[in-house]
Amino acid sequence: MPGVGGLTLWEATTGQLDRFLKGVAATTPGRAKTAKTVLAQMFGLAARHDAVRANPVPDTRLPERRAKAVRALSVDEVRALRRGLRAYLAEPTSSGPARAQDLAEVVDVALGTGARVGELLALRWADVDLGASPVTVTISGTVVRTEAGLIRQGHAKTAAGFRTVSVPRFAADVLLRR
Repeated sequence: MPGVGGLTLWEATTGQLDRFLKGVAATTPGRAKTAKTVLAQMFGLAARHDAVRANPVPDTRLPERRAKAVRALSVDEVRALRRGLRAYLAEPTSSGPARAQDLAEVVDVALGTGARVGELLALRWADVDLGASPVTVTISGTVVRTEAGLIRQGHAKTAAGFRTVSVPRFAADVLLRR
């Protein structure tokens, strides 16, 4: 592998690996964290088998990743997305399974709440206040995959993830129909 593939275990110092990871982060930031994880596991195994004295990876540092600015869709973009999805669902399928006709409603609730997919799947009727004006939805959990399968986790991905949002009319209409 370019970067570290030509190094022997003894040549792979913390400094060498740190420079390699910074190079990966400069070109493909998302892969740097994965590369560090894989290297840490590889060198951890090497250390357990006395192939190296210590794992050099824990002392490496990845550059801070800046959070991308969130950009909400404009009203026109939301309308175009909803129109395009409905047109797609109306097209006959030539092969494969039928298109899930409630997909448009799922997308409407996602657009109306700003919820992540796992948060949408974790919604319960207890989280929806149809009597409020406007209708509100409380995001209070998420669905996660475990060895036992999919389960509802009673908390959101982050502390800021627990929230109550007022939903626009098109999303409220979906919830009222359901």
